[in-house]
Amino acid sequence: MLPIFEAGGRHVLLEDANPSAILETIEREGVTTIYAPPTMLYGMLGAARAGQLFPTLRHVIYSAAPMSAERIRECQRVFGNVIETAYGQVEAPQIITAMRAHELMIEENLASVGRPSSVAEVRIDGGDGTFAKPGDLGEIIVRGALLMSGYLDTPDQPQLTAPTIVDGWLRTGDIGMIDERGYLFIRGRIRELINTGGFKVYPVEVELVLARHPAVAECAVFGVVDAKWGEAVTAAVVCANKATVSEAELIAFMKEQMGSVKAPKSIRFLTQLPRNAAGKVSRADLRRSPT
Repeated sequence: MLPIFEAGGRHVLLEDANPSAILETIEREGVTTIYAPPTMLYGMLGAARAGQLFPTLRHVIYSAAPMSAERIRECQRVFGNVIETAYGQVEAPQIITAMRAHELMIEENLASVGRPSSVAEVRIDGGDGTFAKPGDLGEIIVRGALLMSGYLDTPDQPQLTAPTIVDGWLRTGDIGMIDERGYLFIRGRIRELINTGGFKVYPVEVELVLARHPAVAECAVFGVVDAKWGEAVTAAVVCANKATVSEAELIAFMKEQMGSVKAPKSIRFLTQLPRNAAGKVSRADLRRSPT
C-alpha cells in the first residue's frame, strides 16, 4: 500500500475479494497494480473469460509462496507480460528482493525471486563466518535500512531479537542461493528441511519438479517420521481439473526426474491444500493429518 500512496495512487478496496470480483474491479476501475498470493492468481485464471484482456494492468505481483514455471507462463498468457514477484519478511518490510516483468520472461529466472532491492543487502551465510560463493546453499541473511530494530512489546524481546539479528544481519530462516548474476533462489525454510536417510531434501526443490506433471495442479512436500529413513519425503497433491493419475505413476515420474532420494515415498491426494491467512501452505497441518 505504501508505495502506491507515495506515488499519489488510489487504492480500490473490496469487501469480498473473490476471483470474479477482482477481475470485474480491474476492468471497471482501470486497476494498474495488484498484489496476490499464487492461490488467488490461480483462482483468477479459472475465473477469466476466454480471450479476456486486461489492458490497464502494469504490475501483477505475486509473493508469499513459490509458483511453478508452468503457472507463471499461464499467468503471462492471460494477464500479459506484467507478472512480477518479490521476497520479503515482516522483519524486513517490504521488499528484500524483486523481479520485474521483463526479467521473469527469461527462462532461467522463473524459479528466482529476483535481485536485492535498493534498500537491502543480501548474502548467503557460509556457516563459517564467511559468505557463501555463488551457487552455494545456505541461510539467507539481510541487512539495510529496512530492518526492524527488534521485536516490539514482548516480555522476552531481547532474547527473541538476539538470535534473529546478528552483527547487523537479519537471519531470515530461509535456505537459498545466489547465482553468479546476483539472482536469489529460495529452497525453503530451515525448519522444513527434510533429513531422509542422511540426505538433505529441500521441499520447494521437489515441489517445482512435481508441479511439472500435467496432472498436478498444486502440490506440497514435507517430511514425516519414518522408522527406516528417519524422515520420509511425502507429497500432497491436488489434481488438475478432470485429470487422473496414480500414486505409483507420480512416484515413478519423480524418480526419473530427481532420483530415488528426493522422490516422495508416498503421495496423498487432496481436494485442496491447507493454507494460513497469508495464503501459504501449512506443512505443519499436512504433517499432523494422517491422510
